[in-house]
Amino acid sequence: MIFVTGWVATILLTICAIPQLCKILKTKNVRDVSVKMWWAYFIGHLFAITYAYLIQQPPLLIKYGVNIIISIIIIIFYYKYVDNSHS
Repeated sequence: MIFVTGWVATILLTICAIPQLCKILKTKNVRDVSVKMWWAYFIGHLFAITYAYLIQQPPLLIKYGVNIIISIIIIIFYYKYVDNSHS
């Protein structure tokens, strides 16, 4: 049961960031996006993935790894579209 709970949490928490990414890609507008929050999210997940590696927890490694990738993509697109959003 604990194993299933870990995987359910991993899946649900990983998909939470996807709607923000989809909205940015669709609208090319980042006016309401807090880049500071995404930097904090990214840095926090770097520490978390290190912890998950040290305690050998595959669900956490996947969750944090995917969220690191999503946060990097959002940060990149933030800087790509920030000028478009202020027009």
